[in-house]
Amino acid sequence: MHHYQFHINDFNASTRHLSHVERALYRDLIDMYYATEKPITADLTRLERVLLIKTDDEKQALQNVLADFFVVKKLKGDAEPCYHNARIDRELKNYKHRQTPSNKNQTPSNATSNDHQTPSNDCQTDSDRQTTYKNKVAFLVKSLKDKGIKANARMKIAELQTLFDTHCKQPSNKNQTSSNTSNDHQTAFGQSITINHKPITNNQSNISPQTPQGAGVIETDKTDETTKATTQKTHPPSDTDKTLNVPFETFWDAYDKKIDPKKCKPLWERLSDKDRLDIMAYLPKYKQSQPDKQYRKNPQTFLNARSWESEIITATPQQPQFGTPADPLAVNDYWENHYTPPPNRDENLKIAMARLANPQAQPTGMIEI
Repeated sequence: MHHYQFHINDFNASTRHLSHVERALYRDLIDMYYATEKPITADLTRLERVLLIKTDDEKQALQNVLADFFVVKKLKGDAEPCYHNARIDRELKNYKHRQTPSNKNQTPSNATSNDHQTPSNDCQTDSDRQTTYKNKVAFLVKSLKDKGIKANARMKIAELQTLFDTHCKQPSNKNQTSSNTSNDHQTAFGQSITINHKPITNNQSNISPQTPQGAGVIETDKTDETTKATTQKTHPPSDTDKTLNVPFETFWDAYDKKIDPKKCKPLWERLSDKDRLDIMAYLPKYKQSQPDKQYRKNPQTFLNARSWESEIITATPQQPQFGTPADPLAVNDYWENHYTPPPNRDENLKIAMARLANPQAQPTGMIEI
């Protein structure tokens, strides 16, 4: 292959954790994969020689990249087990399929398609695209006038295309030849008028670039019920298309801790109807146990952890233990009811006061008061 699509954002996202050496080696492995159109050899000695790897750090970086992005396996056509990358294998398979003679030369008008691209491998310029657009408008106007239909170059290309489809297309596919006017001009003038960065090469498949809205591509009138049914099967309605039994706004107002609504809304929409009802029944008790919203879980954490399935545990207030020794009132009541003063209290009080007045002259000891 002479070129391949390189998706910058995909590459940066998948290699954010790599060092500069690992990123460089990964790019070298991708280029080698596409250039040889073969998987990476599992012979590390030979691979290190091809990639000019010398130091132990570079060898370790190579092993890290191979472990992150490649898988060793032996597929049909491999002489020995090799390092495979699923995405590159898929791109090479599609490329080789387009290169087969049966797919490469489907109609003689494909040569005309390549001729109307730029002669070299360069991308089309704005001037080239404008020329292609004018040629298509001129072709549609001439075809309509030949059928007696009033048309001019000032009309919108969509109107010209509709008139062309209605009056100028062949009614059936019988007796079609390689010079069929509709197919020839559809190939010749149906090139997408688009600003893209894909080089168009003659030695690769005839890849038609994607067409943005408003581009001059011949439309078909074969949008029937079968196509609609196929579209419905391919794209079934998602959870967000159906009506929720409990809208997200109801939960958001009831929870009353409004943090990261963009992250919480998809989580709410993916829940089952039963879960939503259980949450709404759980919230009043949960808010009663956590009246201060700053101590509630963030709504995203609440939904991810399925916290509504957990038990609500509230703190039981401690009541004072009346009548126990730890109760000061009980101690006072006890001594008030059980204290009996000694019979000689007044005499002992006089002795104690005398000793306090002259403590050095009095003997030491304890006197019961």
